[in-house]
Amino acid sequence: MSGLLVAVKPPPQRRARERPPHPGATNRHRRCGRWALHSTSGATSGRRGGQVGEGEANRAIVWGGGGALFYSALLCAREMLAPEDGSADLSRALNNRLVALSFHIREYYWIDMRKLNEIYRYKTEEYSFDAVNKFNIYPDQISPWLAEWMPNKGGYLIGNLQPAHMDFRFFSLGNLWSVVSSLATVDQSHAILDLIEAKWSDLVADMPFKICYPALEGKEWQIITGCDPKNTPWSYHNGGAWPTLLWQLTVACIKMNRPEIAERAVKIAEKRISKDKWPNTMTLKEQGSSGSRLDYTKPGLLLDTLSQNFYSTTPVQPTS
Repeated sequence: MSGLLVAVKPPPQRRARERPPHPGATNRHRRCGRWALHSTSGATSGRRGGQVGEGEANRAIVWGGGGALFYSALLCAREMLAPEDGSADLSRALNNRLVALSFHIREYYWIDMRKLNEIYRYKTEEYSFDAVNKFNIYPDQISPWLAEWMPNKGGYLIGNLQPAHMDFRFFSLGNLWSVVSSLATVDQSHAILDLIEAKWSDLVADMPFKICYPALEGKEWQIITGCDPKNTPWSYHNGGAWPTLLWQLTVACIKMNRPEIAERAVKIAEKRISKDKWPNTMTLKEQGSSGSRLDYTKPGLLLDTLSQNFYSTTPVQPTS
């Protein structure tokens, strides 16, 4: 089975709070719940055996970060539901969706050296309930760079998954936020940080943090981006360095009790970010800035400092 048809018992009904709700709060919570219920429609619909696609429960996920952000949004929606009889169905729908989504991402999007070797041995065109290669992935589709790049210790959540296609790129926001939101398991979260340490020269280099790796180049860049001049290889969304990702990295490292990784990245950023006039993104292959907007980088570093101060007993002074 695809693992999507998972049901959980609804949480025990909590007693209503003694204090009266804020005016309009109930309606707001109901609207939030209805949005979640609408998002979960089809999540438990039946599916016959054999190979599976992404599934109704996960049909809109692209792992550039949307999956982890959506998971976080569902968690927040569940917390915002008012404890009343009318919210029981919405809470049940949210729980069903969270279980299905987390299983799907953890099971099918995860890649490490063990999983890579398993994919190389996949049989194709399997049609049964116990099919191992549920998405009919052909071993020849594995990107040539992946086997050399994958460290023995570490792993990550791949960019996207469709029938007969896997996008093996590393997307920083999705992986970091999967650690923060607990979408990734504890072992997977540590493995993601292990991979960042092992591939420091590729993901951090002279300025943290690459938005994705590797960049699209050549024919792939021409076809997928339409020769977009903003997204030339190693620029902007196509492998550019985004200093604002430092705060997500910091929160993820603090959560896993490995703050030294974030501290190392911040020290690298401090050496040149002010000198380069706080660029939005940087094209590291050219050792220069690919953008001039200031609205992402400064708030990102401020959030990074606030995150460190919130979780640390030793205050961190902001960079001048």
